[in-house]
Amino acid sequence: MNILSLFDGISCGRVALERANIKVDKYYASEIDKYAIQISNKNFPDIIQLGDINNWKSWNLSNIDLLIGGSPCFVKDTLILTKLGYKKIQDILIGDEVLSHSGRWKRVLNVGYRDNVSTRIICGFGNNGIETTNEHPFYIREMTKTWNNLKRCNQRNFNNPIWKSAIELNRNDYCSSVVLPNNQKKEIDKIFWYMIGRYTGDGWFRKSKRKQRKNSYVYQFIICCGENEFEELKEKFDNFGYKYNFSKERTVYKFRICNMKLVSFVEKIGVGASNKIVHPDLFDNNNENRKSYLEGIWDSDGWHKEKDDVYKLTTTSNLLAVGLQELIYTVYKTPVRFSYIKRPKTCIIEKRIVNQKDTYEISYKLDKRKQDKAFYENNYIWMPIKQNYITNENKIVYNLEVEEDNSYLVNNIIVHNCQGFSNAGKGLNFEDSRSKLFFTFIDILKYYKPKYFLLENVKMKKEWQKIISELVEVEPIEINSALVSAQSRKRLYWTNIQNIMQPKDMDILLKDIIESGTVDRDKSYCIDANYYKGGSLKNYLEKSRRQIVNLSPKNLYQSEKCLMVKDCVQIGEADINGFDIIKRVYSIKGKSPSLTTMQGGYREPKISEDNITWRKLTPIECERLQTLPDNYTAGISNTQRYKCLGNGWTVDVIAHIFSFLPNEWKSI
Repeated sequence: MNILSLFDGISCGRVALERANIKVDKYYASEIDKYAIQISNKNFPDIIQLGDINNWKSWNLSNIDLLIGGSPCFVKDTLILTKLGYKKIQDILIGDEVLSHSGRWKRVLNVGYRDNVSTRIICGFGNNGIETTNEHPFYIREMTKTWNNLKRCNQRNFNNPIWKSAIELNRNDYCSSVVLPNNQKKEIDKIFWYMIGRYTGDGWFRKSKRKQRKNSYVYQFIICCGENEFEELKEKFDNFGYKYNFSKERTVYKFRICNMKLVSFVEKIGVGASNKIVHPDLFDNNNENRKSYLEGIWDSDGWHKEKDDVYKLTTTSNLLAVGLQELIYTVYKTPVRFSYIKRPKTCIIEKRIVNQKDTYEISYKLDKRKQDKAFYENNYIWMPIKQNYITNENKIVYNLEVEEDNSYLVNNIIVHNCQGFSNAGKGLNFEDSRSKLFFTFIDILKYYKPKYFLLENVKMKKEWQKIISELVEVEPIEINSALVSAQSRKRLYWTNIQNIMQPKDMDILLKDIIESGTVDRDKSYCIDANYYKGGSLKNYLEKSRRQIVNLSPKNLYQSEKCLMVKDCVQIGEADINGFDIIKRVYSIKGKSPSLTTMQGGYREPKISEDNITWRKLTPIECERLQTLPDNYTAGISNTQRYKCLGNGWTVDVIAHIFSFLPNEWKSI
């Protein structure tokens, strides 16, 4: 049998063919990830690598018996506004809540990426440039001018908002941002948030261990001010509700509060001026607290140019500037200019050579005029586009799928899902590049006319599923990997292989596939993740037991077709940065959740063998979850192993499907 595998990854299809006892004559693979290709070639040196699928017309293959395959768009550092602050798009996880164009927090349903894609830059009022693909839709209003004979001037007119692809944007288009929801359920504490604003501009914290004192730490919340600000800031500290002291050092005063909880709260703002961010709690808060925070940071780092009535602030932190911009949109309902200033690496201050960093300046004014280039209207800020140009570079690009509203904010600008099977937007459903990969599969299917085919994809909206089914002329079968492995992983499979039945439930749990021995025991962490630092281990473990949440099984993946699968059993949460989905700790008496590309930040599923400590799944355990041989992916870094495994197939599911091929294709 001659096989053509598209988006081949680490050749799980080849493993499945051997496991199903299918004789392979030639196995052609189309893949561009160098690490995946390295793994495939290590395990199957006879695989014929074809490279990029976009070059398929030059392949010139013959007699393909089986076609198989499983089938985004901003550069990696693009900032996405989530309910807990800004994240780089490559760090967004399924389950994160992002701000949509309707001003609502909506969950991310899927994250995708593509490599080697050409990009362009969209610049305008309020942003320094968004790097995206040609086809990505922006939420814009088109502006036209008509002559007003009475006023003897041109008058601007704006149409209703539409979605328009990046390549079509021009200087008559106005892109948009949306204000944050006003969560009035949050407690109003103006003095507290004013002080957090002052801290963001002029503060830092100290958290250090006392010398020669076991398990004793110093926590200090510190704000500095000049002599001319002393009396005003002292009055604020008097009303802050914490005991404090102050000292004079040269020409400044330092105020100190020793409080562990306060230090833990401001830790989220970051360390060092260039790393500070808006405190994440402000994005899901009320406007009274947000306004107090802005007043605090402006009193510390900002200034008011009275002549032009302009408020300005300069910072070395891009994340802080972007966050403040969104808060100003929300609180004052006014556009905000955003400027990047590249500075020399050094400067001279008081006859000393001092290192300096590039800065970001934001500015706004409260006086609104009709002739303003940007304006606020009905919860949206509308800002003119100034430049739109191609970069002549190919990069990795990312895209998100967001529930219901199908939109999110990129560097505070509204964009639409770049989703090929979405019927929303400007008729892009058969034009965007992500869909073209699927349609390339269809083109190849029609061109080579193989005897059999298999197409795998995630569960999706019914309308997208219907489109695929109509094009391949078969309905999908849904199979959960939980039937043949210790992983709950629902997928749809379109194939013309006949009479496929559900696999038998093998009743495999995590405890059946974990590595024996001590594996990562020395690197295990207590379930509350406040790492044991000495003292009474017995008391510490008792405390950890009390902090375990939800000891009863929690069904995280309910089967619509009532498959007999075991529940994923969540027994606790790790206290690590990120959203709930990556904090969950699973019992070995249940199933693992579906593997993802798991790159960095403790994204690997976490398990507990004793209900006290947790650890990450090892690469070998992830191979077993995908029913691959142990060390199948050995030879590359663990980070790349996790990624390749998350992108792979559950081999025993595919082998089960191939087992229904006619006997003529099977080895004797």
